[in-house]
Amino acid sequence: MNSVVVLRKVEVKYPGEVKPSLKAGELTIDDGEFVLLLGASGSGKSTLLKLLCGVIPCYQKAEVKGEVEVLGGDPQREGLSGMVSRGAAIVLQNPDAQLFSATVESEVGFGPENLGLSRGEVEKRVKWALGVVGMTDLKRKDTVSLSGGQKQRTVIASVLALKPRLLLLDEPVSQLDPQGSLSVMACIGQLPEKAGCGVILAEHRLHDLYAAGILREDVRTVVLDDGRIVFDGELGKAVNKGILEACGVREPGIFKVTRKLYGSVPTFKREELIKTLAGGESSYSSSAQSLQDHVLVKVNDLWARYGRRGAFVLKRVSFEIRKGEMAALMGPNASGKTTLMRVLSGLLKPVKGSVIFDLNPRRDIAYVPQNPDLYLVSDSVAEEFRLNPRGSFDEKFVNFLIGELGLEGLLGKHPHALSRGQRFRVAVAAALAGKPKLIMLDEPTTGQDERNIDALARILESYLAEREACALMSTHDVEFVLHNCSRVIVLKDGEIIASGPPRKILRNENIIEKACLRVPDEVLAGIWS
Repeated sequence: MNSVVVLRKVEVKYPGEVKPSLKAGELTIDDGEFVLLLGASGSGKSTLLKLLCGVIPCYQKAEVKGEVEVLGGDPQREGLSGMVSRGAAIVLQNPDAQLFSATVESEVGFGPENLGLSRGEVEKRVKWALGVVGMTDLKRKDTVSLSGGQKQRTVIASVLALKPRLLLLDEPVSQLDPQGSLSVMACIGQLPEKAGCGVILAEHRLHDLYAAGILREDVRTVVLDDGRIVFDGELGKAVNKGILEACGVREPGIFKVTRKLYGSVPTFKREELIKTLAGGESSYSSSAQSLQDHVLVKVNDLWARYGRRGAFVLKRVSFEIRKGEMAALMGPNASGKTTLMRVLSGLLKPVKGSVIFDLNPRRDIAYVPQNPDLYLVSDSVAEEFRLNPRGSFDEKFVNFLIGELGLEGLLGKHPHALSRGQRFRVAVAAALAGKPKLIMLDEPTTGQDERNIDALARILESYLAEREACALMSTHDVEFVLHNCSRVIVLKDGEIIASGPPRKILRNENIIEKACLRVPDEVLAGIWS
């Protein structure tokens, strides 16, 4: 079998860095092979993928040593266009970095058109790719007005339409709702067998990959830790040897419980594992705080839209957030979650309805958007922590945030030189440094490893317990919500269709189906109390 990727004694070091971000000795990947690329946030996964497709060093400057061969060519010399012509394609972490056409249809068709394909073949590929990602009905929508999840679907479709020989995926479903993630990943998982396409997938959302049937025992898994390849072999061995846990990779919770009870995971077949654990003693309980009587935010009959003639994005929205509460907004992509946060933060004026705050909306609200680059404006990480509406700086508290979120070695770096996960953690720390009474986070677990997700949960829990404050987050992460949130507010088509404790909402099959969510495996196995 021919090798599509060959690395020998490769080092990648970014300008101004003391040590390499990637130091891979030997790596060979064969044609049509599926490889899972795992590691903690900042371990070098994105660097490796960008190196393989020629983004590094041709577009993102870095010093590269060693030998790199992809599809018979040298990406360092040929760049991204050369690699695409050879049959390689990449989906980057940030979909905004790849979108440039006016409409969804033209974006997906751009690649096939530039391959010189006939009009009929281009239309055929566009139709197929949009169908795979569930965007057929939105093919004529302008790309600027898409939600984060819709942008990600569009980028995936544009890459699939190329029908590449080697597909590089950097957290491709990080902004998709759970059901959308399942459908896209199920298709990607079949590409090696059905299309002969090699796939290298970097992803933190292993819970969704497991539900999609991709986490099989024999899947080849490459684990990076601090830029080095520390494991290359079958996933089952990495799980049962504790390698993923040791490297900060967030495993499906059901794996952890099984190892705790039986010493290892006896089978990776999801239904069998759930049956094995079903009926056992409860192993989890929620850490969510009990609700207080003091209402900090009250929303009443809220309606909102973009532009005077646009369709309403929010309709009849009413709810309250109390002191100490960590509430979650959940629902399908484009259901209105981000729009609601924009209204609460003052970035979008509602058409009608009211928002009543028992706080100062000019200085007591912090909103970290889905794309942290919109929040970060300073030349160094350290400077970000000194910018807040209150104009104060609590050095002791800021140092606590820096330590908990693993930002110690990043203070002198430019925020935009960091990985997506690191940038979001910097934005969260900078937002909390201002000690807001309402902290809003849009997809806070995206791009984060287990250690940092646990740290975020600890910080928010202690912050809300010690202050007159509340939190609202938009997320598709059903496991995080189940373990940490006090309440779930479910949106669909701009309206609230359900609200209540996570343990009730996330086991209601009717709500799960309508909201494109997924029942957590811990709930299915009956190990959640």
